Amino acid sequence: MRYWNLPSSSKLFKKWNHYLRTGDRRGIRKMNREIFKKDGAWDHFSGKDHVLQFTEAQKMNDVIRKEISKHLGEEVPHYPAGGFKKIYDAYNNLSKGEGFTKKDSRTGQ
Repeated sequence: MRYWNLPSSSKLFKKWNHYLRTGDRRGIRKMNREIFKKDGAWDHFSGKDHVLQFTEAQKMNDVIRKEISKHLGEEVPHYPAGGFKKIYDAYNNLSKGEGFTKKDSRTGQ
């Protein structure tokens, strides 16, 4: 995972490690509420068809990563080479057709 290579003094490493140890999903639920709310990030990036294609998903991921980086005061690393494509493919396979819906995303999570 991309967080394991961060220094143990990193805020992001500590938050991720806390999540893994405790299963505390409050921060993730809060972020998901913002992403999935009406006219939230999902609706903004998915366009009129409300289906995220690969490039739209990448753009949304980049914006979210930058916002989290700004909030924590340190940069959230990019996924390793091919890592984001693997994640996209997993979500894409939840329904027919290219891309994935808001429902697919919730199911995948």
